[in-house]
Amino acid sequence: MEIIILCYVFCRHFKESPSYAQQVPWTPPESSGGAVGVGGVDVSVSEMGTMVGGSGGSMSMIGDPLLLSPSSSPLPPSLPTDPPPKCNNVTGLSAGQAKLCLLYEEHLASIRYGVQAGLAECRAQFLHRRWNCSMTAENVGAPFLGPDLQTSSREAAFVQAIKAAGVAHAMARACRDGRLNTCSCSRSGRPKDLRRDWVWGGCGDNMEYGYKFTKVFLDVKEKEKRWKKGSPEQGRNLMNLHNNEAGRRVRKAVLKKSRVTCKCHGVSGSCSLITCWQQLPSIRELGEYLPSRWAG
Repeated sequence: MEIIILCYVFCRHFKESPSYAQQVPWTPPESSGGAVGVGGVDVSVSEMGTMVGGSGGSMSMIGDPLLLSPSSSPLPPSLPTDPPPKCNNVTGLSAGQAKLCLLYEEHLASIRYGVQAGLAECRAQFLHRRWNCSMTAENVGAPFLGPDLQTSSREAAFVQAIKAAGVAHAMARACRDGRLNTCSCSRSGRPKDLRRDWVWGGCGDNMEYGYKFTKVFLDVKEKEKRWKKGSPEQGRNLMNLHNNEAGRRVRKAVLKKSRVTCKCHGVSGSCSLITCWQQLPSIRELGEYLPSRWAG
């Protein structure tokens, strides 16, 4: 099992691992044209077609598939149906985040929902502990993407990581639900041990898109800052980048817990056709995984 360390000290010697650097960069859709300068880096807006799906290939099925009846709904919608927020009404965004927000305003509802879900899970996980996830942004009325805890601590590390995990999860589900124009269902490969007469092709959570968009959107706030090398501010900056990545990379652990979900199709419940897809675990399972890294 991959071990994720939540960084809560000044990471002066922080260095991205090769596996991070090898991630395919996220790119916006073609419709915008040109390139957008974000955090001192030009974000290309001409290659979105390379990003929509997962990596493909075969995989193993974990556990028995969940079989839904023809009349059942595969999953309840993950996002509320309230009117989506507008970028110009959101405080706490950096210059780079504001540019991305205007380009992808439809993503904002998923981002906000992911942050709120992450903070709610934080409070649930630490309900009976000395620190119960108090003084986070939602509690004190601060911007929902603003700083939660000002001190460099394990608590700040956990809040940063659970927010990143929540946003990536919400974005993956929004793709699956058809709420975003720039992504669609996951293209994960068919499990080797799935029954041959069952069709692989249902709409799964697009965690690949969720990871990549979240990486760009959350990290640009830290990357556009320029601090003196070795200063406490640079340490905090590197710590935030590390903890953002820690939260997003929980996906590798929870992918092992994801399960194949299948649904029957046919008149009068005949189940003449069965379609299957890969489904991520809930934000609760993400929350249950992270505290084990926090406690270490």
